[in-house]
Amino acid sequence: MARARKLLAASTLPVEAIALKSGFASVQAFRACWNKGEAGTPSAYRQASTCSAE
Repeated sequence: MARARKLLAASTLPVEAIALKSGFASVQAFRACWNKGEAGTPSAYRQASTCSAE
């Protein structure tokens, strides 16, 4: 999940591409794992990370 968080914060890749680049077999598997350990959505995480970096 650390790789996914880094990619979300540092790239404009779609969530689907980030899921696969992070080693998940599918977007559904990524979202299930994300929901277990993170608050909010991957897109919300990206937006918050982008705002805090500016």
